[in-house]
Amino acid sequence: MQISLYLLLLAHAIADFVFQKDTTVQRKNGGQFRSHLHHAFVVFVLSYLFLIPFEGLDPLYLAGLVFLIHLFLDYLKYFVDLILRKDKEGFRPITFLFDQVLHIISLIVLNEMFALTTRPFFDNLFRELGSLEHYLATAVVYTFVVFGGAFFVRVLLDSLPSTEKQEMENSNKGRLIGILERATVLTLWLTASPTSIALVLTAKSIARFKEFENRDFAEYYLIGTLASVLFAITGGIILNGIYH
Repeated sequence: MQISLYLLLLAHAIADFVFQKDTTVQRKNGGQFRSHLHHAFVVFVLSYLFLIPFEGLDPLYLAGLVFLIHLFLDYLKYFVDLILRKDKEGFRPITFLFDQVLHIISLIVLNEMFALTTRPFFDNLFRELGSLEHYLATAVVYTFVVFGGAFFVRVLLDSLPSTEKQEMENSNKGRLIGILERATVLTLWLTASPTSIALVLTAKSIARFKEFENRDFAEYYLIGTLASVLFAITGGIILNGIYH
């Protein structure tokens, strides 16, 4: 059932990109098992809560397997990053994306393994909400793009050998701008207004116009902006494919 898959994906996205703090990420990158365990437990709780519409013990077993696999994949990513860090830091964006792909595949496989039975009340509710799958798909993609994109762009920029990282000095504002940027670009793409994306980029560039005289900053800024926009457009393409 697609609804259960979207709920699992939404739980994963919220746990990874909304609830997970930078301090937790830093501790996980440092190999602290307690932080890995705590984060995986948050995934377990959200997965189980999101599967409340389904009855029996299967949702609990499914959430338990999600917990174990999530913990394993996160630790696997830590060791891979540790090995690659000795040679090149530039591999981290690739391992980030690969890790997310593995998480998504694992959720798809687990969802197929469990034939979850919907509780009668929710079964009737799902029937009345005929477009529920589209709503959930939209929520999943927006969460991945808007908040997951913030993690990806940060990992990408941190992997660059740039010496001009002024954005780090104002990370909260920079992250908020990126979140609003991706949300706006994704919405414009879905509403068939791709040309309006240029206005968003222009407005963002005007605010930093004077700093473009610094070539290092300009390149750093351009890479981050293009990565952010590409993330949003990719999400829009995926959603258009689901809608149609």
